[in-house]
Parts: sequence; C-alpha cells; structure tokens
Amino acid sequence: MTLDDLKKLTPVELDFISAHIYKLVKDRVTEDTKNEENFNHDPDCCPHCGSLSFIKYGFNKGKQKYYCKDCNKFFSKTTGTLYHR
Repeated sequence: MTLDDLKKLTPVELDFISAHIYKLVKDRVTEDTKNEENFNHDPDCCPHCGSLSFIKYGFNKGKQKYYCKDCNKFFSKTTGTLYHR
C-alpha cells in the first residue's frame, strides 16, 4: 500500500489500519528493543547491507554517525528501529 492509497481511505479505514499497525509494532517490542538505552554500543554491521566495513563519521544532532564503505550509506545506532528519527 502506497501513501497515495492511504490518502484515499476514509477516517474509519485509516483508524482500522492504524490500530493493526500499532498492534504489530507492540507485538515486536522485546527487552532488546524497548529501551533506547540498549543502543549504547557500536552497531555490529551496516543495517542497509550487512557489511562489517564501516567507520565512525562524526555526529548528527548529538548522535554518532557511521559510514559504510561497501554501500556508501550513512546510518546511526537507531537506523531501522522504532527510535530512528
């Protein structure tokens, strides 16, 4: 479903979808994912390609940035998590 598809839905349909998405997210929360404090360690690999070849690359809004040498993408410890902003 695309954003354009969502824009065509009624408020009742959006509320229904929202409730189901909330439940899916809630069901996936574990001890490892519910506390932002668990992100105090360096990442194990690039969340985009899985490469182990990445380096620290400065900070963005106080968060450590990383640069993957294989896929040339930037990421942070929270990339791909509920805490990613």
